[in-house]
Amino acid sequence: DNDEITIGFQQSVYYFSESIGQANLKLLVIGVLDADNVILSVNTLSNGSATATEDYRREEFNFTLKLYHNIIQLDIINDSVLEPTEHFFVQVSLLEESSRIHLNTSLVQIYILDDEFTEIGFEYTNLTVPEGNVILMLNINSSLPGPS
Repeated sequence: DNDEITIGFQQSVYYFSESIGQANLKLLVIGVLDADNVILSVNTLSNGSATATEDYRREEFNFTLKLYHNIIQLDIINDSVLEPTEHFFVQVSLLEESSRIHLNTSLVQIYILDDEFTEIGFEYTNLTVPEGNVILMLNINSSLPGPS
């Protein structure tokens, strides 16, 4: 049927540096958007390792999809805390069901890459070891936070 429209995120996984400020998620549309606006419900899901209000802004809003309006923008919160890569999910759904509009890739995973860094170095810069079967154990000094 030529009237059918398929809508979905451009990809299922996105990676953003936490200093980006705003993450842009592109929606792809297969089919022809006519004068009728397609309204999507956008919801950030807090079932990942990232924390809403600390790593990203928790949001639920309606998004009107139009021919040249297909980028969903979400706020990523920059902090000065050294932390591992974290993630959360974003889901879109149709505000009103339609027999001619189908969703594909409606759930995406967003990874927030920490942009703080640590220095890693060896405790000693020169080591002398005897010949033969030797096991050498090195301590690495790091400013990364240890296990809690």
